[in-house]
Amino acid sequence: MAFTGAVLFVGGLDVSPTLAAEKAAASAAPSIDPVALKAGARMGAYLRSLQSFEVNSSAVLEEVVDEAGKKSTSAVSALYRVRRPDGFLIDMTTPAKARRFVYDGHAFTVFAPKVGYFATIAAPATIDETVKLIYEDYGVILPLADLFYWGTDAQPTDMVTSAKRLGEDKIAGVDTDHYAFAGPGMSWEVWIQRGDAPLPRRMRITTVDDPARPTYTADLTWKTGVTFAPDTFTFKPATGAKPIAMARVGQ
Repeated sequence: MAFTGAVLFVGGLDVSPTLAAEKAAASAAPSIDPVALKAGARMGAYLRSLQSFEVNSSAVLEEVVDEAGKKSTSAVSALYRVRRPDGFLIDMTTPAKARRFVYDGHAFTVFAPKVGYFATIAAPATIDETVKLIYEDYGVILPLADLFYWGTDAQPTDMVTSAKRLGEDKIAGVDTDHYAFAGPGMSWEVWIQRGDAPLPRRMRITTVDDPARPTYTADLTWKTGVTFAPDTFTFKPATGAKPIAMARVGQ
């Protein structure tokens, strides 16, 4: 599954160390640098090791809006609280709307606080199964959704057509290595923190086969090893909020 626009598409970034090593050894294409693939694999392995974390995303979505190349920008912020394998709470805000997504291992809820409606469905027992279900059956795309897929071994490498290291940079005072990747219809960059905690500190994703060429750039601030209160992932309707049905894809 590949998410576009205002969500992360990591494709071959989340590969197992074994697959990354095989890819590097094979040197499948001259434009694929095995050092970049290895860095993506190391980042993915570290993210898989995190059992609880909080990540704050401050992002900008930039799109071309006319033939003259004029661009529009909009801010997107998201705060994730995650407990593997069966809990998340996500608050997302844009200039036009706010959404809260809640999953407790049994149910998934979308709440729109500005209009006072929420919808709840029964959900599978794990985060990755739930993210897949709500996307395929209900068309719900979570901001930074592929953070969840970094926690699995399912991401293939055959979608990566280009991978290279671009250099070094500081993101919010943190030393990072900057990598660029490309796949069908998509290019993305990641700035990975140096040291023993190779966290992604910035992501930039461009949908190149869309005339608007939407580019999503997110700076990520992490807290790992977070302890959450037992009711953190339990949805609590606001006073006066009304339940509605969640529409399925195609309805």
